[in-house]
Amino acid sequence: MNMPERFFRHPASIPIRNVFRKNQSFFPQLEIFKKTVIIINEDRSVIRSQKAGQTMSSNPPEIVFSCPIFKLEKTWQIGRSGKKHTRYVIRHPGGVGILPILPNGELLLIRQFRVAVGRFIYEIPAGMKEPGEDPLATAKRELKEETGYSAENWTVYPSFFASPGYLDEKLHLFLAENLTPGPDALEDGENLSVFSVPLDKALKMIDSGEIEDGKTVGAILRYALSLSLREKRV
Repeated sequence: MNMPERFFRHPASIPIRNVFRKNQSFFPQLEIFKKTVIIINEDRSVIRSQKAGQTMSSNPPEIVFSCPIFKLEKTWQIGRSGKKHTRYVIRHPGGVGILPILPNGELLLIRQFRVAVGRFIYEIPAGMKEPGEDPLATAKRELKEETGYSAENWTVYPSFFASPGYLDEKLHLFLAENLTPGPDALEDGENLSVFSVPLDKALKMIDSGEIEDGKTVGAILRYALSLSLREKRV
């Protein structure tokens, strides 16, 4: 298949939407990501990617609701057929989760009342980033506030999106070791208690469904995986 001459000669100067409209037989699929438009060939190879508007729509996003924690945004996405679809997205500054390891090897977890689910659940210490704040700085603050502990050694675990179907919150996970106890600094509305548990017990709590929080499941499994890989290297 020959590449359209105009697109080949002047890729930087031609609006990508015009190229798509005039060469729909050549560009069978249009995929739209957060701020990037990518043209995909029939064999799934990327022909061209270009920074574009958030949705390739002339309509700017609308803020439907705003509060100190998040914003609800109404935006639009252009489907493969060219139809415009309304999307509602929660914009969030992101958060952190910390898995603290005590000197005896046990995990430090919390049991916290969550209004959203109406009951206590088991979690790792966690909290929301301030806009522009370094995730590690957030992690150190939240560990101290919720448990009273500070950590000498920090390991960065891979970050992940909490629920990208409607929420852009990215969670940053950390392993905290060489802990030093101290007084906590709980906020008035925080209702939680701190407890320790061996890793094998924590894994059983995940398997049984006692631990239901996603970031907590991910952090514990990531830690168990790192220990397993470390043993194999030895």
